[in-house]
Amino acid sequence: MNTPTVPQPEDPQEKAGEPQKVSLHEEILEPVTRETELGRVRIHKRVETVPVQAEGEVSRDEISVERVPIDRQVETPPPVRQEGDTLIIPVVEEVLVVEKRLIVREEIRVTRRRVSERVPVQETVRREVVDIEMPETAGGAEGAGE
Repeated sequence: MNTPTVPQPEDPQEKAGEPQKVSLHEEILEPVTRETELGRVRIHKRVETVPVQAEGEVSRDEISVERVPIDRQVETPPPVRQEGDTLIIPVVEEVLVVEKRLIVREEIRVTRRRVSERVPVQETVRREVVDIEMPETAGGAEGAGE
């Protein structure tokens, strides 16, 4: 607690009975922080392997081949054509007669369809693990880092 001080008049002719000014002072508290080392840690990193099993989806194409007899006479070989998912490949044969004619003997129809199935996969994967070691310090940092 501060005691107010009454200043002495600087001017000797200052009139008595007039109010005098008194300066008041006050202390304030300003908290300040600073960093202090409480301890140290040592970190070790290692790699370990862990067996993991997972399922993945695999796809493959299956085809079916169908031979369709046609036995039709044509002037020129028909082109290969596509009907939906089916590829049609005409097979022609020259037949010896008095005259040569092209005859479509058959068509080969190849149909493709996608087949998916789930298959199990087992493999070893790696992951990193961290161990933290806290050596004893002179400052005694118990409970730090927990």
